[in-house]
Amino acid sequence: MRYFWLFVYLMASVVPEGMAQESFLWDFRAYQSGSEVQLVWTIRGGNTCFGTIIERAEDGETFAEIGEISGICGSNEGDETYTFTDSTPAKNSFNYYRLQFGGVGTSDTQTVEFLVLKEAGFVIINNPLLTASFIQFPNPTQALHRLRVSDLSGKLHLTKETETRRIKISRGELQGGLYILELSSPGINGQSYFGKLLVK
Repeated sequence: MRYFWLFVYLMASVVPEGMAQESFLWDFRAYQSGSEVQLVWTIRGGNTCFGTIIERAEDGETFAEIGEISGICGSNEGDETYTFTDSTPAKNSFNYYRLQFGGVGTSDTQTVEFLVLKEAGFVIINNPLLTASFIQFPNPTQALHRLRVSDLSGKLHLTKETETRRIKISRGELQGGLYILELSSPGINGQSYFGKLLVK
């Protein structure tokens, strides 16, 4: 009997990444929830595994274990849903997650761009601006957002709109100085968020 389990282990160790996603997993999602990232996955009924290891990478390649759910996972009777909370994701960066299922294989990778918004309602990547800066903000419904860039006297220098979650400002679009950023979304609630950008 011990040779049988050794055979099972050796077979599982060569299962390629993503193999578990097709027939083993019904769903695997990862999303930002406040200051944490929530992972939710469902194992299809009729499938089981020997423990689950949760892994994270900041470059999409070098994964490290951040948690484990021990014991038998899944069920022969019906779908089983599991959750995991990552309380220390990399801030203002992309976080890549995957699951290792004992005796089965590896899930596909889920990507979460984790933003720390604070009071401004958005985060500025590269401030001061040397070559390019990025204004990032949550926009799950792809609503129209408008960015207005004014100097300290109130003179408007730049206006940009997007339905994504990022706006790029290049160095050639503004002269050196300190600017006030105003981000609003008329289609949501009309509320404006303000921040400062230094251009060198």
